[in-house]
Amino acid sequence: MPAPVAKLDAEQLLLEVNERSGAGLTFVGRAAAGEVGAGFVRWPDGREGVLTRGFGSLDDLRRTARVLDAARSDGLPVPQYQLLTEVTDGVGVVQERLPGRPPDVIDRALLEAIIALTDRFADGPLTFRSRRCTCSRAAPASACASPFSGTTIARAGCSTGSAKSAATSRAA
Repeated sequence: MPAPVAKLDAEQLLLEVNERSGAGLTFVGRAAAGEVGAGFVRWPDGREGVLTRGFGSLDDLRRTARVLDAARSDGLPVPQYQLLTEVTDGVGVVQERLPGRPPDVIDRALLEAIIALTDRFADGPLTFRSRRCTCSRAAPASACASPFSGTTIARAGCSTGSAKSAATSRAA
């Protein structure tokens, strides 16, 4: 089991990001949710952002930023990376602060809303999912091929045969 990631000291990271980038960000507060932590920051022009530490190379995070930009341009509600700066032990990431808050309850209605949002973009330029399940969409969920690993994700409500046909049609 990998070692746990240390909690983020957002104020210290902010000092380093400002020192290396000259961004002039101010600390607003700590984000309450999350496993590792994040800090809320404000740009000199008043925009709000979320400060985190990205792991991986600066180039990796620039690629991630381009994917997020493509998703945003297609209408997906994802944050824009506003600043990427190399810091000790990683990359300082300031991303757009989106409206909303974490859900109080993760229930069927929320999961169905997430699936509906994903389905809305399934056939777009990013091709999040290239094949639809052979199960009825009225079922609680379906079996669909994952574009990221080439595997089939079996969701409740589909028969084994449907899952196999989704995987077979994807492989073809």
